[in-house]
Formats: sequence, structure tokens, C-alpha cells
Amino acid sequence: MKKTITAIFLVFLISIAIVMPVQADGFSADYARERTAVLAEYVELPGISGPVGYGTCFFVGKDGEDPTYLVTNHHVIEDYLNYGKGAWVTIEDGHGNQLDCRVTMRVYYSSSEFEEAYVVAYDDTKDIAILKLENPTSKRKAFLLHSPESDMQGQSVYPVGYPGSADNSVVEPNSSWSMSDVSITNGIISKFITQRGTGVRMIQTNAEIQPGNSGGPLVDENNSVVGINTLVYFGDVANVYYAVNIGEVEDILNRNNISYDSYSASDDPDPGPVHPDDPIPDPIPDDPTTPTWFFVAGGIVLAAAVGIVGFLASRKEKSSDPQQAAAGQAPAGQAPAGGGYAGNAGQDGYAAPSWQASGQRGNPTVASASSGIPSVRSMSVQHRGERVSLRDRQIVIGRNPDVCSIVFKDGTPGVSGKHCSLSYDKSSGDFLLTDLKSTYGTYLANGQRLEAGVTYRLRSGDSFYLGEIGNTLQVEKV
Repeated sequence: MKKTITAIFLVFLISIAIVMPVQADGFSADYARERTAVLAEYVELPGISGPVGYGTCFFVGKDGEDPTYLVTNHHVIEDYLNYGKGAWVTIEDGHGNQLDCRVTMRVYYSSSEFEEAYVVAYDDTKDIAILKLENPTSKRKAFLLHSPESDMQGQSVYPVGYPGSADNSVVEPNSSWSMSDVSITNGIISKFITQRGTGVRMIQTNAEIQPGNSGGPLVDENNSVVGINTLVYFGDVANVYYAVNIGEVEDILNRNNISYDSYSASDDPDPGPVHPDDPIPDPIPDDPTTPTWFFVAGGIVLAAAVGIVGFLASRKEKSSDPQQAAAGQAPAGQAPAGGGYAGNAGQDGYAAPSWQASGQRGNPTVASASSGIPSVRSMSVQHRGERVSLRDRQIVIGRNPDVCSIVFKDGTPGVSGKHCSLSYDKSSGDFLLTDLKSTYGTYLANGQRLEAGVTYRLRSGDSFYLGEIGNTLQVEKV
């Protein structure tokens, strides 16, 4: 009988929860779309022109004025910088051929509408870049910026960008890259962190981002940008996403005397002055279809029911194993209060899955944003600045996805199937690099070619490349 009454009671509560209204926030997808664009980099070679990098960017400036400046991630434009910042340069293709090339950056409003952008300022540590168009544009508008505060934890946020369209620049050349192609996901601010060693302010969220989202805005309920979508960690249990706090961008804009508008609570609609003779409005307007008291009462009943059910469940759980309860232990299969399962706690409180980036086979894994883990970062355009953790393991780098942790695309000049191996020596703090008899060789940053089969020691911050300078990687602790 008691079970039947409980079931009926729960069905009643669920029915109330279904009909109770959900308060919509102020986020506007249209508002976000008209302020975001695709950023692509093109290398011009004799008879060849194609994209070498892409991501998302967004406009900043004075509200109501045609914008000139854009914000994106530094790692999105890194190859533009490496290829000479738009000047004609000579490169080697890995086969001994000298080629003259020039790289350009294009801001796309659609597949046929674009204009060139130029670098104004950047900070590689904070992963921020500020770009400028030659002239203000009327094709997009500027975002308001909103430096987030600690009390925003738990509030809704919306990553905006072109993860699909940007990636389709090669496989699907008919992508329009227009406003309607913008992808928008949603989640909440999980917490605010400060990156160890660098002091960079970051925002952790559960709002999904993908490759191509890099450099795009993280927008709050007030349609203002609170961060730049930057990193994604794919774990065994849950994915974790990070954005650079927009406060870091404001610092760079201020140093370069770039004007922009920020959000404040006073920007919200104002009902106007209240005069003594004006009638006092009802705080909750009446709904002609459903009485207001019904929803209020339903909420109270639901809250009370949750408390009662939780109380009864806890009593039953405690009585089921009095010995465990007396000893302060958790029941079998449950985590003890205040901690994780034994063997599952990683360094600095992170769980210990193998982090995998991009969600694609062979793409590199990335190290924790605040853990000081030894790692290697690929500077190649095809890896978009992502990192691989070297903690307690040796990795192979090359074109073979079956054995390599950092996989270069087939046909990448200068890279063999199994090109080189890399590991970290805890006792000395050195990174150990070995060429695996590659065809075109592994080189240190100074151009010295490694002898095949011989291990070379690198320090954090050193770089090396496979075959040619465009296939550069850097070892570091992050």
C-alpha cells in the first residue's frame, strides 16, 4: 500500500514539474550570428592556393558603429606568423625544392564574401590575437564585452563558432560560411581558474566546443562575450571545455588604445521613472490561462517532496548497513564523501583518464590546463596547436595512425610513417627525442639533424621539426 501511495505521489510531482514554465534567458542566437565570422589563412604558392589554417573570430568595438577590430586565438593565426606575416618568403618543401610563398588571412562572411585581415597585437601565452580590417565593415556588428565575476558560476553560456563549416573548407568546399552556418551550443560556467605558471585567467564550462570553434566567443545570457573558446579535453567520464577569460582581452585592447563597449546592468531595459501617482505594477503578471498560484504552489510542493524523498532514502540507506554507517564508510560501489574512488584521482584533483583532443582518431591529446604536465605541442597547421601529454609514457610521431600519438596527414612533406619517438625523464627533467630511421630526418631548432637511433635530450621550451620547418613541435610543461 505504501509503495502505491508513493508512486501516485511521484507521478503527481512529475506532472507538476512538466507543466511548470521555464524562464527563458535573454540570449539571442541572431544577435550572436551577426557578430561572428570564419577566419581562414591561405598560403599562395606558384600555381597553388589553398587553406592552411582556419578558426572563428568575432568583432569588437563601439556599439552601433561599423567594427574594424576582431578577436581570435593566437594558435589560430600562428601559421600566419610563422609564414612571414604576409610577406613573400622562401620555404623548403622537404624534398630539397625552394618555393616562394605568401600567406594571407581572410575574414569570411560567406563562401564568396571575404576581406583581408592584419595582425595588430597578440599574446601567445594567453592565446589571444587582435586583428584589424583595412576599413570598417557593415557586414557584421560588434559584441559587448563582459568580464565575468565569481557570482556568475552556474550561469548559462553559449559557445558560438564554425566548427563544421571551418573544418569543411577542404572536404566540403561548398560551405557557405554565412550567418546561418554558425553553430551554437549551450552549457554553464563550471568554475573560474587561474592557469598555473602563467597566471592566465580561464573559464571552465560543460558547453561543447569542437575544432574550428577556436577563437570564437563564449556568450552569456546578456548577449555579451565572457570568454574566447580555446581548449577541449575529452576524458573517459566527461568532456571539459575551457575559454580564455575576456578580461585578458580587455587588457590587450586597453594597452593598444582600441575602443570597445562593455556590458553593464544598466544596459538592461529600463521601465522608466516611477511617479507617485503611477499605479504600482504587479510583480508577477496574471496569466489568463493558468493561475499564478498554481505554479507557485507546485514549486513549493515539489521542493518539499524532494526533501522528503531524500530523507527517506537516506534513512533506508543508513539502515541497510549499520556497520558501514557506524564506521563512516560509504556503501560498496559508492565514493566516500569528499573524495574520488581509489586510484582515480589524478594530479591536482583532475581525474586520470587519457585526455584525447578533437574527437578524431590520431589527433593529439592535450595536457591539463593547470597541472604542469610534461607535454609536446605540434605547431603544424593541421594540429591547431594542440598538445600531447608525455606523463609516464613514450609516444611515436609520424603518419601511421595505428602507432602514432601525433598523426600527420598522409602526403605531409618530410614526414615518415613512424618518424620519431618522444618521452620524458622524471629524474632529470629532460625530454628524450629519438629519430626512428626516418627518410627526411628529424632536426633540432638550430638545423642539426639527429643521428638515427640516438637519443637526444631537450629542455622545456625547446623545439624540433620533422623533415621541414613547417612540421615543428615544441616540448613544454603546462
